[in-house]
Amino acid sequence: RSLIDTLIYGGIDSLAPELRATLYGHALIAQGDPYEADVVSGEIVRVISFLQNSGYPAVRFDYETGGAFRYTSTNNFEIRLFFETGRLYRLGEIAVKVDPPRDDITDNLALRHLDFKTGDIYSKDLKVTSERNLNRLDLFEAARVDQEAAPESLAGQSIPMRVLVKPQPRNEFAPEVIASNENGALNLGLGVAYTNRNFFGDGRTFSARLQGSSQSII
Repeated sequence: RSLIDTLIYGGIDSLAPELRATLYGHALIAQGDPYEADVVSGEIVRVISFLQNSGYPAVRFDYETGGAFRYTSTNNFEIRLFFETGRLYRLGEIAVKVDPPRDDITDNLALRHLDFKTGDIYSKDLKVTSERNLNRLDLFEAARVDQEAAPESLAGQSIPMRVLVKPQPRNEFAPEVIASNENGALNLGLGVAYTNRNFFGDGRTFSARLQGSSQSII
């Protein structure tokens, strides 16, 4: 069975010592392990994901110098995991766009539910969790957190962010038709549900329901 004879990481020497320690501490492969192509590929994905959440959104695997190379004499492999990390980036100014605009939905309402702020180290996961927070509010049909431009196109080392939200209607009425066989009789009725999203601001939701039904005397 082929083993990993040699394991080399390249292109990450410029990382902070604590960052390198964390990266190496969770490696999926080690020298002497059996060679499995899927596990090696998984380690490449893990390193890229780790660096994308540690301030390096432009990181990529260097396929020209990295890869798995087999020794014909022993049938074992030398694994070279070489990366181009790019520059360290921080999260820049955050712009909020409400489409269509609504006076009761302020920039601060959206900003309070983000898991990051201007000046934080760039993290792809924080974008995802912030987007999830906004969509859980039940105020928006859709909410998206994205960056204004690709890192490679920026002169500085901060990435401007944008938050795009599309509000649901603030007031919503929903008519209801009621039918049941309670007490062994045919029961018919009508109802209406009312929902106010952003009730007195601060992302609150108020709901009320009124129902009426009639039942046969028999």
